[in-house]
Amino acid sequence: MAAKESGYKWSKFYWDDWANDGALQSCNLTAQGLWMHLLRVMFNNERQGYLQINNKAMSALQLSKLTGLDSRTIKKQLSILIENNVCSVDENGIVFSRRMVRESQSKNRKSNVSATSTQHKRSDVATSMQQPCSEGVTCMHEENAENSQKQDALNKNKIDKNRIDISNKLDIPPKYKNTPQAKSKRGSRLPDDWLPDEEDREYARNLGLDVIRTIEDFCGHWHAKAGKDAIKLDWSLTWKNWCRKARD
Repeated sequence: MAAKESGYKWSKFYWDDWANDGALQSCNLTAQGLWMHLLRVMFNNERQGYLQINNKAMSALQLSKLTGLDSRTIKKQLSILIENNVCSVDENGIVFSRRMVRESQSKNRKSNVSATSTQHKRSDVATSMQQPCSEGVTCMHEENAENSQKQDALNKNKIDKNRIDISNKLDIPPKYKNTPQAKSKRGSRLPDDWLPDEEDREYARNLGLDVIRTIEDFCGHWHAKAGKDAIKLDWSLTWKNWCRKARD
């Protein structure tokens, strides 16, 4: 693994296959040693598994420079390897390792299949995401959103069911309990069509006031008044205060 991560080329080598290869073992040690060198050269070749340069068979002189053996020895030992069927020669006279070529082709096929499969998956995902929703069909992203909303609702219900009123459980005095704060109100001027409701009119009657006249005085005063003093939060309460002052 270290060799692979560092960028060096590597491959599996089955020592038992080497030792049990009858064709190879029938060759002398010099031929076997040359074959080991040639495997390295073929593995690193532009066309893996072949002894070639620029689509031409490598000469004995070129192999001599790569292996360190003299050209005469290479020619003799290479002939022994070919005669014992350790390697093969194609129609162009190029020596090649049958096993290395076979494994290289298998590796390339698997790589192509994997790349094609990945491309198809990406294409399918892109198509499904871009395809508009038709009637009666739920798009993938809409379905995911719906499932997410359902899960959020379930989580909320679970929290609501498990919620405990801590203040009641611990007998905390009411004044220390959390109570909803009153919504802030904004004051306003007396509306032009404002009239006291029946409860407010009854309040004026109980004070002995003339309701019609009191309404005229009240509305006339506040409609004519200007500035911030003409703005009240509760006109019903203002009416009652007016009535009490009118009685006095």
